[in-house]
Amino acid sequence: MTSFLIKRSAPLILLLGLFLLLGACRQSPPVLIGFVGGLSGRSADLGIGGRDGATLAVEEVNARGGVRGRQLKLLVADDRQKPQVAREAFSSLVAQGATAVVGPMTSSVATEVVSLANEARIPLISPTTSTNTLSGKDDYFFRVYPGSRTMAEALARYAFEQRKLRRFGVFYDLSNRSHTEGWLNYFTAEFEALGGEVIAREAFFSGRVESFFELSASLLGRELDGVLILANALDTAMICQQFRKQGSDQALFGSEWSATRDLLSLGGRSVEGLTLFHTFDRNSSRSNFIAFKRRFFERFGYEPGFAATHGYDAVQTLVAALKLNASGLKIALKSLGPVSGAQSQVQLDQFGDAHREFFLLQVQNGRFISLGN
Repeated sequence: MTSFLIKRSAPLILLLGLFLLLGACRQSPPVLIGFVGGLSGRSADLGIGGRDGATLAVEEVNARGGVRGRQLKLLVADDRQKPQVAREAFSSLVAQGATAVVGPMTSSVATEVVSLANEARIPLISPTTSTNTLSGKDDYFFRVYPGSRTMAEALARYAFEQRKLRRFGVFYDLSNRSHTEGWLNYFTAEFEALGGEVIAREAFFSGRVESFFELSASLLGRELDGVLILANALDTAMICQQFRKQGSDQALFGSEWSATRDLLSLGGRSVEGLTLFHTFDRNSSRSNFIAFKRRFFERFGYEPGFAATHGYDAVQTLVAALKLNASGLKIALKSLGPVSGAQSQVQLDQFGDAHREFFLLQVQNGRFISLGN
């Protein structure tokens, strides 16, 4: 009897196995998304945050069923904040089949990679690139972060009109000159148009400064009301420490690049009062951001900063485009309406440049406090 049942069921088992095999063959391959950012070096806080934000977004999309029935897979590459390494990393991601690439995280690297994206016709979606040299172009570069001009001019008006400051000195890092030089030029033009004056500029290369004491001392003794530092979080913290140690009490300002937790932990009391404009409010009470912050902390064990938040936003923007038109991403990205980000909406214009609200932040008691938007 047992032998008879086995013989009768054998064809059914074979048929079931065949159906399972055919189903596996028909299963759609994942949509490959690249990520390129500096995961090592002096600005690694940006790259790590961006990668983690993108990772969380991919995981959440997959948990909801993916895009058009296909799962997403994130391919990660470290550009080490070096243009040539970034070019090689981007090319490797494209060779692996990436549909689009999230990154880079800094302006100097983005300006080197965008030509490769145009040649490959692969969208490059940066979470944090702000250089205005890439604005207003019909290319394959997109970003969920606005150009630097808006915040540079806003800071100049705030310093002149609200703080009543008239004379500025500036430190700026030439290793990311696509960000810093443009930022400085826009700030200077606006500040001097109002009647102020930028009387001293000190350029340096991150990682090559032999003495932050000597660099900071170069502006001591000048009749300055304010000091603007255009550098990463680590170098900004070092300059602030030396400035305060030498008895300086000028008002300190920074760019959005430096506004990470590293600035607070490394700068300590020396960065108290430092003021800047940003697209990210770490202490926002908006329900969507509180929920995102909880999910991010549960996944990675630390609170998200602007790099992580905008890395998440970059993937969400890409997913919205994939849902709209998976075969024509460039057109789809330019056709999107507002996309709901982790904290605020992202709206891309016809050139792929982002428009979003921004906030005036100041370091108070070891925290970034919003003074308004």
